[in-house]
Amino acid sequence: MVKIKWTKHALEELDDIAKKIISGITKVFVDLGVPLKVVEVIIQEIPKSRWGIDGKPAT
Repeated sequence: MVKIKWTKHALEELDDIAKKIISGITKVFVDLGVPLKVVEVIIQEIPKSRWGIDGKPAT
């Protein structure tokens, strides 16, 4: 599992970044000998309204 904390980006930028993350992580596993067809990358995005920091909502 890889955890990435996003900074503020426009939605279009996030789509481009996600594509780069997916291709980059996939390449690492393939380079290690893992067959391409078994590599799955899932980006799970949780809105800040669902986070709690110091007992308070993050939004």
